[in-house]
Amino acid sequence: MNKKCPRCGFKGEMADDKCPICDLHIEPHSIKPIELIIIFAILAVGIIAIGLSAYWYVRNNLLDGDLNGEVFIVTKGGQTLRLALVEIRAIPQADFERYEVLKNEEAEREKQRILLVLDNAKRKMEFSPYPSILPADYYQARQDFAELRSVHFYWKELPLGTHQTKTDVNGEFTFRLKRNASMLIAARASRTLLTKEENYCWFIPVNLEGKDTMKISLNNDNMFWIPRFDE
Repeated sequence: MNKKCPRCGFKGEMADDKCPICDLHIEPHSIKPIELIIIFAILAVGIIAIGLSAYWYVRNNLLDGDLNGEVFIVTKGGQTLRLALVEIRAIPQADFERYEVLKNEEAEREKQRILLVLDNAKRKMEFSPYPSILPADYYQARQDFAELRSVHFYWKELPLGTHQTKTDVNGEFTFRLKRNASMLIAARASRTLLTKEENYCWFIPVNLEGKDTMKISLNNDNMFWIPRFDE
């Protein structure tokens, strides 16, 4: 076996563990107990670190957790109404953000178109021999404005997401989601009153943040309010 002499620096084959240049006796190297302890300690720390990293990766990215939710509204009279059969979707946050940008752009284009139609309709009325009779395109533009301000407009073409469900008779729902996934919970509901129909909509961002379970409430406080447009 080739060795290196610590005295003269010769490196090569040592006969009888002696340097052929300076005749220095070179003890064969053996691993000391303390060196073995240090080596095993380093290996153990490395194995533990790799194991912990793998555990946290699996826990946060591969394992699922429970997202429990409830949907209710509080009336002006203070009555709490739990909403059953509400459509709920879990959409990846990135997918919803892309949809939101496109939807806002569409809303702005539609708003400008409707305002132009209304303006032209008002001009027709000024020069009409029957100014009290509103043109048909005026009524259509008013309907289009109502659609633009509706829950239906913002829900139309909304991505289905990765999960869909409906609330039970108690207004509750559950999703199994990845524990570190950024999601958007979308929901819509309606309630028929004597003279009108009330529509509700929610877009709630959620992330379990590695937890086994989380609970959210969809109610009056975090409801999505339709933007109002001046005419």
